[in-house]
Amino acid sequence: MGRWQVRVAALVATLALTPMALLACAGSGDDAAPTSTVDPTGREWVLAELEGEPVPDIAEITLTVEDGQLSGSAGCNRYTGTVDLADQSISMDSEVASTMMACPEDVMALEQSYLAAIASAAGWTATDDQFTLLDADGNPVAVFAQP
Repeated sequence: MGRWQVRVAALVATLALTPMALLACAGSGDDAAPTSTVDPTGREWVLAELEGEPVPDIAEITLTVEDGQLSGSAGCNRYTGTVDLADQSISMDSEVASTMMACPEDVMALEQSYLAAIASAAGWTATDDQFTLLDADGNPVAVFAQP
């Protein structure tokens, strides 16, 4: 076999084996992040992270979105507001209203941070067990879990 025939044979062998090697490297995809988003409405969610930090165990903060309304417990006070979740964007048509009960300072500080975070939300994503509100840059501002 001549030199060019050896090179052509090596090239053919390489081209034939490349797809198999790529498939082997691709794996099953089981560890890939979910690409689809589920509808987060009609369920109560419990706050797990706020601004990238775990929520302190001083009060339970909840969120429910249903029929264009958001509501829940902000830790001390109940809150409600008008919301639109469309195409993974979120907009609130009015300020969130809340009751005006007094609570310990640390709970009130957590509540104020939470209400500011949800007011800053511009987007969202959801899986079966997690609902995340995102800022305009796509960073998580509030992460909720199923109770």
